[in-house]
Amino acid sequence: LSTAWLSYTENKRALTDRISDQLRGVSSQAGRELDIWLKERVSDLRVFARSVEVTDNLERIARQPGGSPRALARLNDYLNSVKERFADYEELLVINPAARVVATSAGRAGGRGSANLPPDWLRQVQADHPVLGAVYRDSAMGRAVIPVAVPIRATSGQLLGALSAKVNLRTVEDALVGLSRRAAGHLHVVTGEGTLITGFGSGTPEAVPRGRAAAS
Repeated sequence: LSTAWLSYTENKRALTDRISDQLRGVSSQAGRELDIWLKERVSDLRVFARSVEVTDNLERIARQPGGSPRALARLNDYLNSVKERFADYEELLVINPAARVVATSAGRAGGRGSANLPPDWLRQVQADHPVLGAVYRDSAMGRAVIPVAVPIRATSGQLLGALSAKVNLRTVEDALVGLSRRAAGHLHVVTGEGTLITGFGSGTPEAVPRGRAAAS
């Protein structure tokens, strides 16, 4: 009986160590891929924000009382063309320093564009830092998104506002599917509060429902 118990204990410890090593490896790789992906999205947004279609038209809108309908139309067209060409972006918005939406690919300007950004978003863009909001599942879009914003500056250096985007996690989810096949288990992405954002298990492409990670 003692021999059997010792054998069970040793086998359990070896299995636990192997699973822990596998989890650390997969988690580390998922973290690296997420980090690279997010840096690429921020870099893309910085390029879009420096486009003359954004800076010049935003300056015209700010200069003219009541805005410039022609400049606004060109700005909206540019945001829509970016959204159509890049599948990672669910919505793109141009926000002025007063946090009002000047233009959007969703066609509903005028509201507050900083609702999903941190309270100090303006201070961050003034310091030329990218702004990252908390990941959440957008109920209207039915997918996990992360709000990202970068500063928009005139050629003189004046801050004109921010280019914000709702970036979907489709690419991250695709990577999780591949990693879940290797892990032979479930992989979850959760917030710091433990809310499940997305996850895949046993190599299946079906996302698990949103909820508390502790319940899954």
